[in-house]
Formats: sequence, structure tokens, C-alpha cells
Amino acid sequence: MGQAGLLPTPTLLSMGRKGRFHRWPPESLEQARWVKARVDELWTPDEILEALKRGDFKPTPGERQDE
Repeated sequence: MGQAGLLPTPTLLSMGRKGRFHRWPPESLEQARWVKARVDELWTPDEILEALKRGDFKPTPGERQDE
């Protein structure tokens, strides 16, 4: 599932001596689960990308995703 475009792009944060961190958008976990469900249904990566471009994935508004 590492194909580009299946998940949102994280933001790279540089914290100086504390290192670098990636901050993922809030909907990332929900989108990863949605993509995994399509993979389990035997969709190809191209089919999933097309569905994402069409807007088939709609994140739940206002839900926290940091389980």
C-alpha cells in the first residue's frame, strides 16, 4: 500500500536538536482504513486512486483520529 497518492502527504517538521517529525493530516488514519478495505475487496491501486480522485472517500467531519 505504499503507492503514492493512496494516503495524504505528511508535513515534515524540523525541531532542531530534537530531530525531525512527520505530522499527518487528521483524516490519515480513516483514509488508511478506507484504502485497506478497498484492498481487501481486491481493488487495484489504480482503481483506488481513481476512487480517491472522484471523492469516494469522505472523512468523518470533526472526528479525532488519534487512537
